[in-house]
Amino acid sequence: MEEQITPKDFVSSKAKRGRNLWLEGFNTILGETIIGNNCLIGLGTVIGYPSRSKLVSLLENGKNEKSLSSTTQAPFDISKLDKISKGATIGNHCIIRGRTWIYEEATLGNNIETGHNVMIREGVKIGDKTKIGTHTVIDSTSSPEGKVDIGKEVSIQTGVYICYPSEIGNNVFIGPHVILTNDKYPPSKSMKGITLENGVIIGANSTLIAGVTVGADSMVAAASVVTKDIPKGWVAKGNPAKKYMTIEEYRKKQTEYEKAKTL
Repeated sequence: MEEQITPKDFVSSKAKRGRNLWLEGFNTILGETIIGNNCLIGLGTVIGYPSRSKLVSLLENGKNEKSLSSTTQAPFDISKLDKISKGATIGNHCIIRGRTWIYEEATLGNNIETGHNVMIREGVKIGDKTKIGTHTVIDSTSSPEGKVDIGKEVSIQTGVYICYPSEIGNNVFIGPHVILTNDKYPPSKSMKGITLENGVIIGANSTLIAGVTVGADSMVAAASVVTKDIPKGWVAKGNPAKKYMTIEEYRKKQTEYEKAKTL
């Protein structure tokens, strides 16, 4: 399998590409982006998109250019974005499905897989073998206080919102439409992210309120609202979520349920 690039793609001359890169078409790869070996980049995906602060500066510097309403306005020159982008990093054996947007300075490890229409903002770090579901947004800012760090072998299901600044450990499962928030009294300027330690399970449609920590090997039941920290090794449920059973009790029930299905 050799590199496949169509005439409709924009690939920066500064980008570094590994062996066997497949671009499905209408792809934009900006800045000093690095893409590893054996990767597939889906239709209409953008990699290395500049941060908001850079876009604002670009608009300010372009005030004297002709307006878009001018009949003589030339098509937008994508090289303007390429020039200001620091690019992103994508590891080996990654599948980035169509219409995913990955901002500059995001770092994705090996064997990463995304669904369609995923947004990964600037500076986000994602560990190896993590899967990110369709319509997920991983938010971030260009400031050091606005980062998101996601560990290895994390499973993020459809429609999840991950706020900044948040830290997610290894082997975490985040169910569909989970919301991680960072503003306890919105709208304010005091942002506190979420911490999910190793082995955490978050059930579908749950909301975690700014600043909470879910301890290692704990679980949040579906549709819960977590307002306080959950200790290591507990299952919590409800609104507000409270301790319900230990993780050992939960796993016993899980085993019994799985055995019953095979009878």
